Amino acid sequence: MLSSNERRQYQRLNGSTIQCEVKRKSLFRLGGYKKIEVVDFNRFGARVLHSERFRIGEELLINISRQSSNAREVVGFVCHAEELDDGYSYGVQFDFSANKHMRSAELEESLSRIEETLEAGTLASTSKPQAGTQSPHSETP
Repeated sequence: MLSSNERRQYQRLNGSTIQCEVKRKSLFRLGGYKKIEVVDFNRFGARVLHSERFRIGEELLINISRQSSNAREVVGFVCHAEELDDGYSYGVQFDFSANKHMRSAELEESLSRIEETLEAGTLASTSKPQAGTQSPHSETP
């Protein structure tokens, strides 16, 4: 459950294992993609860290990869920005009304697969027994 001061509608998962790159969306799509760090993620948006300054409402094109799952040219817009000592933290919401690609079942499936791999990784790391603990059913030597 999300806390009462949480702005997000959906829980975000640790995104540190995601590879991600971004560029500004423009008519001419000038400039190349630049790597960014993903702090947290779900299939509807992400919080990212980047050295460049973006404006609230600015549209971005994002490539997202984790394990064998990829989501290319995901359109998102900056909905929150915070200046940090060494760059900026941004809340990015994916814009599923932006174009046909953003409404495609393939993109929805790709984003869901990435989210599922993060959930599985979270479950695996929280379900591992701590060192020195034994199952009540294990035999002691």
